[in-house]
Amino acid sequence: MKTYPAFSLAVVIAALMLNARTATVFAQGSLTPTGAPAPTMKTLDQIEPRTPISSVPYSITQSGSYYLTTNLSAGAGFGGISIGFGVNNVTVDLNGFTLSGSSTNSAVGIFVLSGNVRVRNGNIAGWGGEGIDAVASSGCVFEDLLVAGNGRGASPTSGLRAGNDAQIIRCTIVSNSSIGILAGAHARVESCLAASNGDIGIQAGSQSVLEGCTSNGNNQSGFDVGLDSVLARCVASSNKFVGINANSNCRLTDCVASYNTSVGVAIQSGSSASGCVAAGNLLGGLTAYGNGLISHCSASGNTGAGISVQSPGVTIMNCNSDNNTQDGILVNYGGCSIVGNLLRNNDTANATGNFRINAAGNHIEGNRIVYTFGFAIQSSIAAATNNVIIRNTTSGNTNNIFSIGAGNDVGPWGKAATATSPWANIFNF
Repeated sequence: MKTYPAFSLAVVIAALMLNARTATVFAQGSLTPTGAPAPTMKTLDQIEPRTPISSVPYSITQSGSYYLTTNLSAGAGFGGISIGFGVNNVTVDLNGFTLSGSSTNSAVGIFVLSGNVRVRNGNIAGWGGEGIDAVASSGCVFEDLLVAGNGRGASPTSGLRAGNDAQIIRCTIVSNSSIGILAGAHARVESCLAASNGDIGIQAGSQSVLEGCTSNGNNQSGFDVGLDSVLARCVASSNKFVGINANSNCRLTDCVASYNTSVGVAIQSGSSASGCVAAGNLLGGLTAYGNGLISHCSASGNTGAGISVQSPGVTIMNCNSDNNTQDGILVNYGGCSIVGNLLRNNDTANATGNFRINAAGNHIEGNRIVYTFGFAIQSSIAAATNNVIIRNTTSGNTNNIFSIGAGNDVGPWGKAATATSPWANIFNF
């Protein structure tokens, strides 16, 4: 075993102690402060860089962010918050509070004359005029609002009026004296409720998108949308006119219209409805105008016709129409294609027909008709000629399969087992 002299070990220890002492000496810096201590706390503006609104009327004259500090109410003849011309890029956070008008002749709750304004998170109620009037502005956003009981003055006014390019999201608009939501062109209205308003529930201009909205119990139509618009997953119920009224070139998908006092769904020229349900409406389920398309829809229990055609060139395909008081499908104009639909137990009043054709030049093919009253297919007026009626199947009433006038091209009627024509219409009673 190798050993080291005690002298060598002592030298090593002494060297280490010297190095440690030297490092300690040279690590020290100046102890004199370079200046006064800097503040470490943030100012109130840094913590809450917004302007409080603690009383109304209040006029916003500079861009920025504003918020309510408490519930606020305006007296007779006064408005709430106004944003003047040229004051763009403003956010008003109601902070969960209520901005209210205290009398019938109070003015507008929030009046906007500039663009890119956002109003959010609170209640606007009881104003003599509109709850929010931003119809002269563009690019505004309204979200998470309850707008209720506005328009208390002599003239009916809307709950929320927005200009072009508005977004209206998660708002509840109830019991206002005129239109619930009135938006300009290119609007997006999402997850909103309009109920018990004195006019249309939700009205939007051309090229708008409405998604996931409900409109019920309004004193006019539930929805009324302009050209080239889209409605998806919307519900219109118990309105005192049309449930959903879509202008030309619109698209409706997966919507429901029930118990409205006119037709449930009306689509104008070039529009389409797919996957929609119309039930219990007073004047009919779904109505299409020129070159419209109704597909994969259901019309049930309507007092009028389940599905009706009111202009030429409409296509109705793969729909169900059942238990309607009048016709299952009513074709009042020519040039239409009615293919692959199921009609069951319509004409419950026994006064019209299950499938009725009142015009010339239509194509009726591959429909299934189950009926108890009236005729399965009826085309008995003199003008209803040149219709092609082929490959339909009927069952039910044994005495009245069809009533089709002269001048139509009708496939032979017979049993499937004995029919020889590929265009035969089949009855199976």
